[in-house]
Amino acid sequence: MFKGFLSKWTKNALQLKEANLAYSSFIPEPTRSFIFITDADVSNIEVAGSMRIVISIGSDGVTTNFDHHTNLNAEPSMIWTKLNVVKNNKLEESPMYYPAYSTLSPEQRYQYLMWLRDVTQPTNLSYVFLYYYGLERHLLLGDFYKSADEIIRLLNFHDKGSFRSYAETALMTAMIYRKKFDFLHEKDFVFQNISNEWLMIRKKLQASLTPEQLMSISSRVGFRNRNYIPKKITPHACIGVNSVMLGGNVRQTTTHN
Repeated sequence: MFKGFLSKWTKNALQLKEANLAYSSFIPEPTRSFIFITDADVSNIEVAGSMRIVISIGSDGVTTNFDHHTNLNAEPSMIWTKLNVVKNNKLEESPMYYPAYSTLSPEQRYQYLMWLRDVTQPTNLSYVFLYYYGLERHLLLGDFYKSADEIIRLLNFHDKGSFRSYAETALMTAMIYRKKFDFLHEKDFVFQNISNEWLMIRKKLQASLTPEQLMSISSRVGFRNRNYIPKKITPHACIGVNSVMLGGNVRQTTTHN
């Protein structure tokens, strides 16, 4: 899908000599498969574009409308090999909002490239977002499951700030757009924020809410007095999500102390 936009890490193509990078192998898999890289002239760099997805979930099913730009010259995570890179040992600590590789300083580019050698290592969260931007494109246009697993890997090591919110939203949106509903069955543990979209998809799948999930949304479904919520609930407690969403009679198998 991305053929024609990607190039290999070759010594002749890269302008990274002063950073003393091992051109062909310093970024390992699976990270290597997800990065976008070009040796095109930097005059081709474009302002970062956007992908707009409208998702409608109703009684008649799920419909999507996707307005996207396929021009990778506007991809913020695109590594432009002809941009300067300067070796340094000081990690940038200030946040870089909506980062793009092309707008990083030469020193920041070096820090980012070095971090790509092991994306599980602590770093400036802006570098995590920069790599993540490319994963979003893969979620929507490439290998959904592999890119989703990579995002989950990032969450395991960089679950801070607003990253989880962005990541969960992207996973849910891509899952709906690509109709990969089995992902929710297999990776339900990923979603800590219970959104309306998450509830609707569980309804579509006729899945159940755990007692903990039900308690977390109690105030959103009209249950205000939490004094009536038992402090201890057996593991077998379960409630049908259809009852919650449709306002029907709730059949509880809950026992409590």
